[in-house]
Amino acid sequence: MKHIQSFDDFLTESNNEVWIYLDDIRTPIDKKWTVVRNYKDFTKTVEKHGIDNISKISFDHDLNDFSGGSEKTGKTAANWFIETFMDMQESGKISGEHFPEVTVHSDNPVGVQNIIGLINPFLKMLNKQTGNQYTQALAGKPLFKA
Repeated sequence: MKHIQSFDDFLTESNNEVWIYLDDIRTPIDKKWTVVRNYKDFTKTVEKHGIDNISKISFDHDLNDFSGGSEKTGKTAANWFIETFMDMQESGKISGEHFPEVTVHSDNPVGVQNIIGLINPFLKMLNKQTGNQYTQALAGKPLFKA
């Protein structure tokens, strides 16, 4: 995986072409994104494509998703993704050599930091486990239409 240092680097082509955009309202202009509107659709989309086939994820924080009696946010989705990744890696279903590039495009600055604060320590741990260079999650906004 290449190391991205800016949001512009994040938007460049990658070998794996599944890009997931989690947002309850906005739709990115770039047609490469698979748009999902809530937590349940996010998990279904990841399971459908497989973690190893996802190259980019862009998270919104506030999803207005209260399914199952509790609020589901972009951080909830990011946490699920990390836990699923770890479970699959430990069971040998994936090598753990690939983790998608992540950006957070939320308008909620605290939400942005919460998701980045969840993803980056995990990426740091992956780097120690595999010796590969992993990128850091960063804030950025793909062009979108409301």
